[in-house]
Amino acid sequence: MGEVITEKKQRLQFIDMARSVAIILMLEGHFVDTTLALKYRRPISLDKFDDIQYVIYDVWEYIRGFTAPMFLTITGVVFVYLLLGKEDVPYWKNLRVKKGFKRVLELLFWGFLLQPTAFHVLQCISIGILIILLTYGLSRVVKIIPIYIYFFLLGTLFFILNIYIERLPVEVPWPENAPTIIQNMIRSTKNRALFPVVPWLGFTFYGAFIGSLIFKFKDSILSYKSAFFVFVIGLCLYSFPTE
Repeated sequence: MGEVITEKKQRLQFIDMARSVAIILMLEGHFVDTTLALKYRRPISLDKFDDIQYVIYDVWEYIRGFTAPMFLTITGVVFVYLLLGKEDVPYWKNLRVKKGFKRVLELLFWGFLLQPTAFHVLQCISIGILIILLTYGLSRVVKIIPIYIYFFLLGTLFFILNIYIERLPVEVPWPENAPTIIQNMIRSTKNRALFPVVPWLGFTFYGAFIGSLIFKFKDSILSYKSAFFVFVIGLCLYSFPTE
């Protein structure tokens, strides 16, 4: 009998690199923040980059701000890219779907175990994965709309909702009449939630949007033209006014 040769699936190394950078940023960010002495930190009363004495700390703090957005975005990119690789398999027989729902339960469990009275970042990620799985199921039924449109609309919705919530008084929970656990999930409150779903899941869904586009155009994504196009979009978004 002849040996069966299967084609090896090509890995997109830039996704692996992005995952590595996100993990490194998270580890070093927490380690430095925990161990750095107060005398090396910029005083709260001093604006960033106003004193040359704290310029190294300011640069580190600025870069650390990339950690959570990058980590949540990469979560969406990787999960959706792998999920879409099994389009020929029925939804409930897709191994990625089964693993996804299992991961949702695991992250919810560990999040509640670590912070029983709060909303943990693990729970935020689990809710994001759950919505991605449900959106993927919807796209399998309603095939008229491309799946990347769903994810783009979801991400935009969460960021627009955040604009509204941020304009509310700090002491006002939202939604006002909802259970406390729902309020903690949606709006950041003291000792309750550092990573509420609004706006943080916006990054996850934009990551899912990017992951679905990478899968759709995987044959041309490694070209210089694609890299230049992504660079220009990133430059435009960076230059967009936020206030």
